[in-house]
Amino acid sequence: MNKFAVLVCLVVTAGVAVWAQAPTSQAPPQPPQFRASVDLMRVDVTVLDRRTRKPVRGLTADDFEVRVGGQLQSIQAVAEVETGARALTRPAWNTTAARDIITNDVSASRLIVIVLDDVSGGAWHRQAGKKVAHAIVDGLGPDDLAAVVFVNRTDRSQDFTADRTLLRAAIEAFDPLLNFRFAAPNAPGTIRNVREFLAQVPSYRRAIMVVASRGYGCSGIGPSTCSADPNWYWLRDAGLLDTDPEGSTDAVQAGSRLGHVPIHFFTTIGLEVQMNRTRRDNIEDMLTLARVAGGRAIVEHNAPALEVPAVMEELAAMYAIAYRQEFPLDGKLRFADVKVQRDDVMVMPSSGAFRTARERDDEARRTVTQSRGSGLLNAATSPLMAGALPLRASVIALVRAGAKTHPVVLTLGLPTPTVVGASTQFTVRGFVYDGEGRRQLSTLDQQLTVATGAQAHDLAEVVFRLDLQPGRYNFRVAVEQASGQPDVAGPAGSAHLSVAVPDAARGPLSLSGLAIGRAEGRPIGGRDALSDVLPFAPTTVRTFATTDRVGALLRVYQANRTPVDATATTEVVNTADVVVATTTRTIPAAQFQPGVGVDHPYELPLEALPSGEYLLRVTVTGGKHMAHRDVRLTVG
Repeated sequence: MNKFAVLVCLVVTAGVAVWAQAPTSQAPPQPPQFRASVDLMRVDVTVLDRRTRKPVRGLTADDFEVRVGGQLQSIQAVAEVETGARALTRPAWNTTAARDIITNDVSASRLIVIVLDDVSGGAWHRQAGKKVAHAIVDGLGPDDLAAVVFVNRTDRSQDFTADRTLLRAAIEAFDPLLNFRFAAPNAPGTIRNVREFLAQVPSYRRAIMVVASRGYGCSGIGPSTCSADPNWYWLRDAGLLDTDPEGSTDAVQAGSRLGHVPIHFFTTIGLEVQMNRTRRDNIEDMLTLARVAGGRAIVEHNAPALEVPAVMEELAAMYAIAYRQEFPLDGKLRFADVKVQRDDVMVMPSSGAFRTARERDDEARRTVTQSRGSGLLNAATSPLMAGALPLRASVIALVRAGAKTHPVVLTLGLPTPTVVGASTQFTVRGFVYDGEGRRQLSTLDQQLTVATGAQAHDLAEVVFRLDLQPGRYNFRVAVEQASGQPDVAGPAGSAHLSVAVPDAARGPLSLSGLAIGRAEGRPIGGRDALSDVLPFAPTTVRTFATTDRVGALLRVYQANRTPVDATATTEVVNTADVVVATTTRTIPAAQFQPGVGVDHPYELPLEALPSGEYLLRVTVTGGKHMAHRDVRLTVG
């Protein structure tokens, strides 16, 4: 059974004070805040119009009914949560340009996992499956996070990101096998692992989108016509099916929150003129699977990608219901039912099983979370970025001539004390993994002291340098602020980044990362470590005043024995997709040497730009080859 390859399993070990190469080798959204009470429980549900399947809005506490074990519960509050993007007027580059700065203080509206079944299907499945997956990416809002998971080739998976370019690159790697006998992965097991992962982050609106060829059977959980098959029994165990309260199942959702992770299926084999009994039963099974999982099954459709917008709209809103529990916290299995007093709507999930935590378990949990170092540990091992301590981070890769490893620069932005003359201590722990997120290559364990800046809102920045071979890498950085109290952990945050180190010795045309430097602001710590690779330390600041002096630096490499003239075009594009500043420069072929980059500097014309958001794009062409780098920035 495949594991959820997107989730990086971190093992926290004792690090060293600097990055060391191994010898051989999206802050959660703010949920509705209800008045705290030891007996206040929460349930999240989606309410759809029964005819159109569009979200029903404007409901109040009087419209809902919550029963646990058949006993009516007292609803204390209902909050309508908007999770989807509505009619956003944003530039095209908002969804196409990569983000070079990672922050953990942006609330993600939704978590979407795209599961691509690449075990069988052939050329048609590959083409139609890519269209469905790209349509899902098209439907993402600006604050949504998505991941791509493959059933067979887990090395091609993409971790959660808001970067559409990374998601689309993973989708383009979708290449299903022509014969399923060459692979043994279990697609239901992969989907189960994804759902178990999503169950760990109930603060988000979550959904699983499965793209398959002919679909799957639901034997054993659906109508009596299904034969016994344990592949999908976990749907019953997860409380998605009506289960006998006297039954013995105990693999249910833990905790008091009855969450909802709908599973939507898209089959790429369209309408068939002649269909045998087995094929017809398989379609009925797929519809049953979708129903019990709270999603939809798009079957017998020659263009399933056209149905993606409607499916995404179902995830645009939900209701968070807080109720006062009328049962003891004794750890027993219970069943909850949620209803809306209207015949024209449907509630998902309308029922489900959950097990409450024991009161003594809650006390033990509080003791653990207050112990020293646990905040940093939790941030480092969290499946998503932790946001209790706001962070900003960027990473860029350079190339060093004649070397097997090349410099990678990580810049970390930390909050500063608000009291003049005060200082704050931070513990930084970092990990570098290979592109699959499986093999740990480097670690960082360092103590930092940050003093108040010239202004209370100044950002303290520090750079770290490490050397890596060409390839793709995942970074996990966790930071904890000292609480000032013995045996009590302070706030902690984490940032997840990825970087591709170019192989300038092989690629005909390659670019370094686009470094941004500013003359103003407090000095960046650790900049001496970059003295031989960059003339300045890159900043994570992307909001500037018109009076600031800000420069950009890009390095261009050609590996050809006979390099050609290269043209570098630098553009500043506003939110109306209008180029408001542009320059073009020719880099003569004579300036290129093997493994040696040619600097392309650019000073931003901030004094001529009105307040607003902009995209800085540098496009380099050399012969038949082209590459570009993007940076988003704000003026004013």
